[in-house]
Amino acid sequence: TPYSIYHQSFVYGPEPFKITDVREDEGTRIYSDKEDYEVRALTVYRAHEGEAYLMDQPVVVFVYGGAWTDGYRDWYEFVALPFTGHKGWTTVVVNYRLTSDQVFLADAYCPDRDTCMQPENKALRTKAAWYPDNIEDVAAAFAWVIDHIEEHGGNPDQMVVFGHSAGGHLAALLTTHTEHASLRPAIKGLISMSGAYRLNDLNQSF
Repeated sequence: TPYSIYHQSFVYGPEPFKITDVREDEGTRIYSDKEDYEVRALTVYRAHEGEAYLMDQPVVVFVYGGAWTDGYRDWYEFVALPFTGHKGWTTVVVNYRLTSDQVFLADAYCPDRDTCMQPENKALRTKAAWYPDNIEDVAAAFAWVIDHIEEHGGNPDQMVVFGHSAGGHLAALLTTHTEHASLRPAIKGLISMSGAYRLNDLNQSF
């Protein structure tokens, strides 16, 4: 790519939230490193050329899909290639709480996968999230971006939200839901790729 890519991860709050994912690894989907894992976090990708970081760049905030139950920000490093590597823009990939019935709070009953799977603990585990936890996380992450992205080479007046599939749904909610209207002026564009919009047609509850 024309630009080198530097990345750094941050916790966006409002308070730490650790989870343990007990799913089995599948191909390139790695779950075994998601125990006692901080899920309210994001990764900022920024471009540099030679010794200098690019500053005042347009910002793409990416919300991944996965049926609201699957996905982690480290799976989506490739999203930064076209935006940051080729364009020089700042890319942000955000985690959000997953509503999978195999993702649990990393509490005393599920601090790690082995403990979590002990028969005596299975009835005591706590599912990590339900709707609207996911959109609340996306909104909190975007609020962090508004406050901090200028420090990391981004222009807070040129920010686009880009979501794919379930992430497209969450990106659209961020842009249109009255609960998050205070964030709307900072959103200069919305891209919802293969987003879910008529959830009553899915005939499934998440």
